[in-house]
Amino acid sequence: MGDLAPNHYRDLYENKEMPIRLKAEEHTAQIASTVAQERQEEFKKGKIHLMSSSTTFELGVDLGDLEVVFLRNVPPEPFNYAQRAGRAGRRDTTPGLVITYCRRNPHDLYHYVDPEQRILTGKIRTPPLRLRNEKIISRHIAATALSAFFRENRENRERFRNVQSLVGNWENPRGREDFQSFCDQNRVSLEMALRSIVPEEMHAETGLTGDGSWIEKVAGKDSRFAEVEMKVREDYREMEKFEKDSAVRREYSKAGKAKKRMDTIAYESALTFLSRQAVIPKYGFPVDVVELDAHQSSKSEAAKVSLQRDLSQAIA
Repeated sequence: MGDLAPNHYRDLYENKEMPIRLKAEEHTAQIASTVAQERQEEFKKGKIHLMSSSTTFELGVDLGDLEVVFLRNVPPEPFNYAQRAGRAGRRDTTPGLVITYCRRNPHDLYHYVDPEQRILTGKIRTPPLRLRNEKIISRHIAATALSAFFRENRENRERFRNVQSLVGNWENPRGREDFQSFCDQNRVSLEMALRSIVPEEMHAETGLTGDGSWIEKVAGKDSRFAEVEMKVREDYREMEKFEKDSAVRREYSKAGKAKKRMDTIAYESALTFLSRQAVIPKYGFPVDVVELDAHQSSKSEAAKVSLQRDLSQAIA
């Protein structure tokens, strides 16, 4: 057709108003929660026009007048499809359009053959829940004991404000030792509370047999608490040394960045820190995750991203 066919983009540029600027963003678990919340609100208000998202948009998000959902693969189960497709058309005045792209793999092709029976109206299986998970139970034991520790007196109540108050002293951290001493002194009352919470068949595995061995698991020298306390101490001392060395060399910009990093470490909420470091439960899956710590300050661009991986996939 050559010259007979109109050039849409040339015609748009020469004869019409400039097109509306479209904004696209992503919404995944790797984005910091504050940034993800901001993007979600902007998407609702129409300030973001295209949102590329992971399963973080499956549950609990009402996008109102969203019209179109594009799925880049067939979801694993019918309930996943219902949750993802259900983001669109949630208002009577707004019809929803859902487009699912089927890739050339066995799963997608299997559902492509008969989508109505296999994915659109398929049976939803009851999700299994394993209660005999020693790691999750141990974190609940730690959380229960820490809750009692923080409530004990005014000094202890101040300690859950931030990491610095929890550690107590960057030279010789005493958070773990003070917690262990509290557990030893209140072992009988704590054990009574814990034995009523933890299933009886898990008492032996978690150390709730009357000998106090659970204390060593949650507050001993080889506990997760001890490990993360030493790690955060090393991070802080490393930044402290870097700040001093930079100041001596009159590299004040580097010294300033190191000080910001020190503040980020010191003033993070103690409960957020303990949850992020898997000392206490954070009610998410998988249960064995580690975070890539890029040593950024709270105001840096890197702080907008939270990179976590299952322990089996992570590298150090």
